[in-house]
Amino acid sequence: MGWKPLSLLVVGAVATLACTKIFDDVPGNPSSPSSTNGSPSPSPVPIPVVVVPVPLPTAPPTTLAPAPPPANPNPNPNPNPPSNPAPAPPNPPSSGSCSLPRGSGNGQDCPRLSASFQGEVNEAITQLIQQRPDIFGAASGPNRLVLKHDDYMNGVVGNLRARGLCAIVDSDDEIAVKNTNTFNDQYDILASSGNTRADGSYSATCSPAWF
Repeated sequence: MGWKPLSLLVVGAVATLACTKIFDDVPGNPSSPSSTNGSPSPSPVPIPVVVVPVPLPTAPPTTLAPAPPPANPNPNPNPNPPSNPAPAPPNPPSSGSCSLPRGSGNGQDCPRLSASFQGEVNEAITQLIQQRPDIFGAASGPNRLVLKHDDYMNGVVGNLRARGLCAIVDSDDEIAVKNTNTFNDQYDILASSGNTRADGSYSATCSPAWF
């Protein structure tokens, strides 16, 4: 039975040698053959780190709402009106503007007697010259050249009506005036030369009034 201790001793020595061999074959072991021949073991290669810039989100620009327009952008389009604007032409007269009804005369019984409204006719012509200087041209003594026939005839009649009289254009150069239906006067206010005729324009009196 003395061989058993010897056998165990041999097995232990073999196992020790095997473990030593395995340990020497492990990579990186300083006692391995690659370390003992003078060649250094390779160092680990560092992994590069790439930094990618990420843009930060920006808020969209704020758009201001347009200001509301003023309530009245042009309150006074003509702050400096002309100092002497041309007056509006008078409206054409009509017999309906007279407060009296139409007279019963036929316009045939019209002798020359005496003027009842010569002063009012003269004033109506003078007033129209001041109101509408564009109607008239050069002066010829107390009279003026008439440039706009219809505006002149209607203008004189309009001024007479504004004085409370009944007046109407009777012909190209004559007007009729009344303040009663008993009679009316006829006035030739436009001379054949084309000038106004103030004093002396009375021509006849019709009885009874024809308009």
